[in-house]
Parts: sequence; C-alpha cells; structure tokens
Amino acid sequence: MSKTLQYIVNIFYGLIVVVAAFYIPFQAYDYYSTPLESRFFHPSHDMFKPSGFVGHGLGILGSLLMVIGVGVYMARKRLRAFRRLGLLKH
Repeated sequence: MSKTLQYIVNIFYGLIVVVAAFYIPFQAYDYYSTPLESRFFHPSHDMFKPSGFVGHGLGILGSLLMVIGVGVYMARKRLRAFRRLGLLKH
C-alpha cells in the first residue's frame, strides 16, 4: 500500500471516529443525562436502550469491526497475495 493511500485511509478512519464521537452523544445527551430510574419513561428510550435501534446497531457494528480487523490481520499474515499491503508491525 502506498503512503498516500495509507494516509487517505487513516484520514477516513479518523473522520469516522470524530463524527461518531460528536454525533451520537449530541443525539443521546438528553437520554443519558436522565437519571437511571427515569430512563424507562423517556421518549427516546426505545431508540437508545441496549436492545433499541441505536444500542443494538452500535453493538453489531463494534462486533463486525472486530471480526473484520482480526480477519484482515490473519489474511495478511497467512496469504501471500496480501502480505505486501502494508506493515504488520505497527
């Protein structure tokens, strides 16, 4: 992988993290600032609870990212075609 392409990929990953780090708390601040006992009665409870759309979706996304990361690492270590795609020591 060329240094330019690696730089673009790193910028893309960084943008995803920044957007997620600001957008999700901005949307969920009112819900998560509510006392734990009152969250069940909050209008956004169905969306932000662990089995809700956002909570479940973030869990699936996190699991998928871990599986993809480990899978790509294993493929790069074992398959000759993927060994030259970048450094494995960083």
